[in-house]
Amino acid sequence: MIDRIYSGPFCSVAPLRFVCDEMLQGAGQWLRAAGYDTLLPHRGDSDSTVIAMANHGERWLITRDRAIPECKEARPFTLLLLSNGLDANLQELSLLIELNWFYRPFSRCQKCNSELEIPSAKQCRLALPDNVLKHNNDFLYCPCCCKYYWEGGHVRRMSRTLRKLQSGRFS
Repeated sequence: MIDRIYSGPFCSVAPLRFVCDEMLQGAGQWLRAAGYDTLLPHRGDSDSTVIAMANHGERWLITRDRAIPECKEARPFTLLLLSNGLDANLQELSLLIELNWFYRPFSRCQKCNSELEIPSAKQCRLALPDNVLKHNNDFLYCPCCCKYYWEGGHVRRMSRTLRKLQSGRFS
């Protein structure tokens, strides 16, 4: 049986890119918020599909599924988390990998993982309501799913969580 994590050098796969299985979708969203390229398989995707996503993209596979590390197709870059719950998963992940939770914060689309771009002022005027334009100056845009992002209360709340993760203060 494979122990809980791959014991080789983490620097073998650089830059850090991830696939989080179905049980770790929440952790994957936080990795995206930190700016890491993180794929989230569709609910119900088979283990072999998830493993193929990781292998094809040379990504770390983060899972809670004890069967995945046992699969012969699984790359050695598989992390098996033993903790339960999002906070515990993030804490365990922070202890296993030296993550920079402010790697490139809020630079990826939370919906599709694409890199965000700075839209033109004209794009913003055409797409966003006046009240949003009135109270915000900086916008980001996902070219794949056409979603706009701006700094609001949710960004401030998420930034506090990223600071806690970065500092190692989990309570």
